[in-house]
Amino acid sequence: MISLLIIVLLIQHCFFFASFTTSVTSAAGSYYNNDEHDAAALLQLKARIILTNSSSDHPLSGNWTAAAAASQVCSSWAGVSCGRRHRRVTSLNLSNMGMQGTLPPHIGNLSFLVSLDLSGNLFRGDLPMELSKLRRLKIINFSNNQFGGDIPASLGDLRGLRVLDLEGNRLSGGIPTSIFNISSLERLILAHNRLSGSLPDDMCIQIGKIEVLSVFRNALTGQIPSRLGRCGNLRGLSFAGNWFTGPIPKSGIPSAIGNFRRLETLWLWHAGLSGSIPSAIFNVTTLQDVDLSKNKLSGVLPDDLFSGARSLQQLRLLDNQLHGAIPTSIGDCASLRIVGLSTNQFSGSIPATIGNCTMLRELFVGKTNLT
Repeated sequence: MISLLIIVLLIQHCFFFASFTTSVTSAAGSYYNNDEHDAAALLQLKARIILTNSSSDHPLSGNWTAAAAASQVCSSWAGVSCGRRHRRVTSLNLSNMGMQGTLPPHIGNLSFLVSLDLSGNLFRGDLPMELSKLRRLKIINFSNNQFGGDIPASLGDLRGLRVLDLEGNRLSGGIPTSIFNISSLERLILAHNRLSGSLPDDMCIQIGKIEVLSVFRNALTGQIPSRLGRCGNLRGLSFAGNWFTGPIPKSGIPSAIGNFRRLETLWLWHAGLSGSIPSAIFNVTTLQDVDLSKNKLSGVLPDDLFSGARSLQQLRLLDNQLHGAIPTSIGDCASLRIVGLSTNQFSGSIPATIGNCTMLRELFVGKTNLT
């Protein structure tokens, strides 16, 4: 009876050991396959890359090779970082590496990727639709390249995206409305492209977390969204260098400016705007840099206009149609360093209160009627 029990226990032990060995082997094979999966995608990317500096000291010259074992992707491949648990590629940083080329669709196979930074290179061509397969992505930085074509609407499927920086490319067409459905978005930077069309009036309904919104130097038209005030977390806002029409919306920036409790930068220069400057803009105590130059803004500035703008450091209202006296409340802005009022119809004298601005370094009042 005891012998029989021993035999049963030995059989169970052998069965457990065999199962355990199979599981470990399967897991090891899975990790190996995963390494190969990511390595294959990276090698497809390298095949599309030309190094502008082909010297042997370039990070990729002797790196990212098919001869290197797939298991070395996470340990020695330049620009690659991996997660500890799955040993999958989670970050790819090839910024400022002197590269040119195109992005292959295989980039979409890096399914664990969280951050993708290709900024400061010469990548060109269209943005691959397969980027939308990278559902873990939080950061896309393709700034200062030569990407062209449309922004894929499918990027709106990246529901965890926090940063989308496409500044300084050759992108054209409209901004997909799907981008404004990414509720996690904190920085949307599309400046210095060739984008056209208008901004949706309800663009801020879903992107309430947005902190930086920059579309300057494009070819956008239409009116500034009237419900822009719903983007209450904004720190930096730049619509400058476009072809917007009409006034600064009275139902947008002015009435909701109080929601911008953190706004530091407001750039609306050369934006095709007309009408008067809403005094509510200067009620934001965090505001440091305001540039409304090269528009068709008109009217008189209220004398108490700057009373609440105590953090203001740079004020540019050049090349408009403003008239009347310079508000004496400008002296309340003790941190002012730069004031640009040239090419307007201001009259009277420069208020003595400006002497309170002890940090003032530049004052531009040419082409006005000031005495």
